[in-house]
Amino acid sequence: MPKGVFDDQKIDIPCPECRRQTATRIGKLKRDPHVVCACGARIDVDAKELLRQLKQVEKSLSNLDFQIKF
Repeated sequence: MPKGVFDDQKIDIPCPECRRQTATRIGKLKRDPHVVCACGARIDVDAKELLRQLKQVEKSLSNLDFQIKF
C-alpha cells in the first residue's frame, strides 16, 4: 500500500471498555486495524471506513489546492 499524506499523523482511538484514548499512527492502522488499550482490551478499527474517510479528506485537500492555484 502506498504511503499516504496522513500516515505519520497520530489519531486517538477510544477504548470501549475503559474509555481511555490510545494514540496510534494512521499508517499503522492502515496496515493493521487493531489497537490494544493499556487496559488490555483489543480495539478493532473499521479499516474500510478508515480508508474511505482518508480518501475523502485527501480528495478535499487536492480540490482545495486546485482552488488556491486559480
